[in-house]
Amino acid sequence: MIGIIGAMSVETEALKAKLENKKSEIVCGVEYVSGELSGKSVVVVAQCGIGKVFAAICAQTMILRYGVSALINTGVAGTLSEKIGVLDFAISTAVVQHDMDTSALGDLPGLISGINIVEIPASKSLSETACRLAALQGNK
Repeated sequence: MIGIIGAMSVETEALKAKLENKKSEIVCGVEYVSGELSGKSVVVVAQCGIGKVFAAICAQTMILRYGVSALINTGVAGTLSEKIGVLDFAISTAVVQHDMDTSALGDLPGLISGINIVEIPASKSLSETACRLAALQGNK
């Protein structure tokens, strides 16, 4: 099962409209809509809320309640690069908690205590698949 997270309804409404065999459930005030999208089982969050904390809560719910094995974040409104514009694809190879900084304690900027890494790697196979699919749609 694939989980698709969007912060705002404008980012998920088109996906929800394309779902077949829809089911909806409210968990802790967030609507999770599941169904089939192009023959794949998916769960779409209608509106998880803006920010990494809301996204993390939704991701955890999707993993624990719905058993998703892959997560896609759609509609990221902000970027740290001027090279990425509206309607561009950004496909990750890793994620960094950019606002984490315990360097005053001697750590590297972004180091996540407890797991002692800066970059959390994305699934190589999922990133490669996303790149292939984006290229099929005419994206570089």
